[in-house]
Amino acid sequence: MSVVLLVIFLHAGQAFAEGKTPSEKPVLLRIGYLPVLAQLPLIVSYDRDRFSYQNVRVELTGFKSSTALEAAFRVKAVDIAYLPIPTIFAMRAEGINVLMGNSLHQGGSSLVTASPEKEKKSSATVYGIPGLTSSEFLIIYSSLSRAGLSYGDDFKVVAVQLDSSIEELKQGHVDGLFLPEPYPTMASLQLSDKVQLSQLAVGDVEIPQAALAFNSNLVTNSNNGGLLEWLGSIERACRFLEEDIQNYGGAQTILTQQLYFGFEPALIRQSFSNRHLSPRFSSEKVALSALEEIFEKMISLKLLQKSVNANDMLLDPYLLQ
Repeated sequence: MSVVLLVIFLHAGQAFAEGKTPSEKPVLLRIGYLPVLAQLPLIVSYDRDRFSYQNVRVELTGFKSSTALEAAFRVKAVDIAYLPIPTIFAMRAEGINVLMGNSLHQGGSSLVTASPEKEKKSSATVYGIPGLTSSEFLIIYSSLSRAGLSYGDDFKVVAVQLDSSIEELKQGHVDGLFLPEPYPTMASLQLSDKVQLSQLAVGDVEIPQAALAFNSNLVTNSNNGGLLEWLGSIERACRFLEEDIQNYGGAQTILTQQLYFGFEPALIRQSFSNRHLSPRFSSEKVALSALEEIFEKMISLKLLQKSVNANDMLLDPYLLQ
C-alpha cells in the first residue's frame, strides 16, 4: 500500500509542478492528414513534439483522399484538418461550424501534361484535379482563363483520386493533372518523356491555398491553452521544414515522411529539388482581402449558393477571449 500511495503522490506532485491539478487532463486533438507535401507541418509537429506536449494529446489519422478527409471532418471523426480554403467556405455555407486558422504553405501544386499520341475526339483538354472546391480548381481556371482559354470549350476538369491519378493519366482518361506534390513529380518520373512538368502562373499576388480547419466544438476557453501550445508546435515545424529543405535538401524530413506518408526517399528528394514547384512553409494569418477574393471567385463559378461572412470564420478572436 505504501508503494502505491508513494506513486500517486509523486504523480500529483509532478502535475502541480506543471501548473495542473491532478484531475486536469490534456486536450485531445484528433488530427487528420493527407499524404501530400503541403501537410508536412502536421506530421513534423507531431513527430518532433509529441513527447513534450504539456496540455494536449494528439492523435494522427491518415487518409488516402481529400474526399475521405473532408467527410471525416464533417462528421467530427477528426477535430482538425488542413483543408483547401474553398472547402472551408463550402462547409460554412452548408451550416457546418468550422473555424479557420493559419495557412501553412504557399505553392506546392504542379501541372503535369501528357504528350498527345493520337488525335483527340474533343478539342477540350481535360485536367484531373482534387475536386471542385479545391484551390487547384480556382488556380487552373484563373490561369488558363487569363491565357485566353475558355472553360468548357478549351479545357475541362474532373475530380481524380490521388492514389489513382497517375493511372488516369496513363490510360488517357485525362490529358493532364494539376495536383499537390509529390504526385505530379511521381507522374513525371514514372512516365518519363511522355509528360511535361510545369508550374501554373497564379497572378501577381499568390492567394493562400489552404488553412487549418477546426471543429468549433473544440474551441472553448478550457481548451485554449492546449490549442495555443499545439499551434506553437506547428509554427516551429514550419520553420524546421524550411531550414531542413533549404540547407540540407530535406534530409530529416524525407526520413520522417516515410513513417507517415510512405513515399520513397528519391521521390521526395526530387520534389524538394524543384523549389519553384514544391511548397514553401510558413504559418501565416490569412488576410481578409484574400478570403474575399476566394469568395468572389467561388460565387462567380457558382460553387457557393449563399453568402458567407469571412470574419465569422476566423479562429483568432475565439482564442483571444
